[in-house]
Amino acid sequence: MRLNAAGDKLASSASTYFTNGDAQVFEWANNSWTQLGANLTGDNPQDIFGAGMDMNGTGDRVAGGAYGHDDKGQAKVYEFQSDVGIAEEGNAALVDVFPNPSNGVFYLQQVNERLEIKLTDLKGASIIQKEVIDDTQIDISELPAGVYILKIENSQGIQLERIVKQ
Repeated sequence: MRLNAAGDKLASSASTYFTNGDAQVFEWANNSWTQLGANLTGDNPQDIFGAGMDMNGTGDRVAGGAYGHDDKGQAKVYEFQSDVGIAEEGNAALVDVFPNPSNGVFYLQQVNERLEIKLTDLKGASIIQKEVIDDTQIDISELPAGVYILKIENSQGIQLERIVKQ
């Protein structure tokens, strides 16, 4: 669940292994929460869409991760547009992240502007949070093998990556 900076927009999700997963965006107005647009849903059964979810400060953009999508993971970014509700944005990557899977060291390349990056485990616990201004190396070799979620954000949008450490 995520709130925008003003606390008047809320993104909430629910997902289990046997469902596509779904999320909703709500707005606080007239002393109640009202859903904006339709449910945001994963593409396929076992996508587990919404397991990773974030919202920008103004509450007009939501990113959701589907780490079960085609065994590779997927990120979808939606933007609220007052005339059409919530529309899915293109899924263009902000930067290249490789190798994935890795033994603990991966790289961010094609960094063209300041990025905020945050690495979390699947329970949402923050592991790394920092600002990046150039191509960089991220070392998670001390972490146990598993799946992690990397959130990359800049002025162009949000990119979510499922990172697999072997």
